[in-house]
Amino acid sequence: MGIELRQRWGAQPIWVRCALVVYVIGFVEGTRAHVADLLRGGLGAYASYGPVVLQVFFISLVVLDPIVVVLVALARPNGVWLGLVVMAMDVPANVFANWSMLR
Repeated sequence: MGIELRQRWGAQPIWVRCALVVYVIGFVEGTRAHVADLLRGGLGAYASYGPVVLQVFFISLVVLDPIVVVLVALARPNGVWLGLVVMAMDVPANVFANWSMLR
């Protein structure tokens, strides 16, 4: 596994490796933030964020973010795609949840 992983990372251009590292750092930070929120507020940590579907989504990021980290760290293309999907849902969800502060 280690040799295969080194080969997959080594086969990538430097800019791709840098982008993958940024992905990992960002999703590790996202995981940390959502875990901290849940430790502070429990399952109701996002109760003020609006509809239940948003609350469930933000809680699900405790699972989704680390999955992205592992897949990207393993240099799996599906990790990048999952990360894009997660962020494509996370950004509008955060805008909706924080709209009153953004205005």
